Amino acid sequence: MPKRTNEFQKLIALIYQKITPLGGKVTESGMVYDKDAKILREVDILIEYQYAGHDIKIMVECRDRTRKDTVEWIDGLIGKSKSLDVNKIVAVSRKGFAKPTLEKARANGIDVLTLEEARDADWQNYPIKPMVTIHTDEVYSLKEVAYFKDGNYYPLSQVGLNTAVLYNGEIVGTVKEVFEYIFQNTLVPQIDEYLKDKRKEIFISREDLNKPLYVEIEKTIPLITIVNHENEQIDFSKVKFFIQGSRTVVDLKQSHMKFNKTMISLGEHLNSDGSKLKFKVIQESETKKIYVQWNKE
Repeated sequence: MPKRTNEFQKLIALIYQKITPLGGKVTESGMVYDKDAKILREVDILIEYQYAGHDIKIMVECRDRTRKDTVEWIDGLIGKSKSLDVNKIVAVSRKGFAKPTLEKARANGIDVLTLEEARDADWQNYPIKPMVTIHTDEVYSLKEVAYFKDGNYYPLSQVGLNTAVLYNGEIVGTVKEVFEYIFQNTLVPQIDEYLKDKRKEIFISREDLNKPLYVEIEKTIPLITIVNHENEQIDFSKVKFFIQGSRTVVDLKQSHMKFNKTMISLGEHLNSDGSKLKFKVIQESETKKIYVQWNKE
């Protein structure tokens, strides 16, 4: 039989995975023994752990409906769980419960929980209110290249971008072609590698992400020269590259919900390739622990 699941059930299972005591086990679409029918029955979520030497099993059933759940669902849970080998039943509804449903559940020892929209005042009990920002990879542009002569740097544009470049006496391309090639194939990978290690130091705040990145790289290239229009050979072995990097920055729209004493923040971003980036942040009010999960679909 295929396992029954949906996004709401997956979210509730993830929350329990993060808050269940150490050594406990949370199984989505778990199987529980039915003492009367003598078969295994599927429940939405099964939580198992030990407490004071006793094996504890909690059955969690989830409902993702557009309206508040009714007494009939609780009646079904009472009948289903009567012969199951569990110690506790929890009913979780996205939209909540009608008053008679709450009374029926409590009278039969069933805990009822729902996702409540978080208010501004709720955040004082949690470590952070997440702000998630997505940015593209760095896009670099070569602003200028300067060559060293007589103790100073001079712009390459002064000698002409279409001037021939010689390496060890042989023409290898124009000024524009050669230095663009060095920029794209040597310098860009070097900057990317540097940013992997230093990104957190460079982009500390949201404001930093909006600022262009300016990089100056001094490079020595032996045996490289040019011959200008006056037939003068100029040593181009020492040059300086002036590079600018930029990125597109987007703040992810989020929804914040409370589940019992747990805060859940959800958001997603549609990438340019059509894939979806989803994130979940789960925070506990008592332990102040924070759990983050990213998924690409």
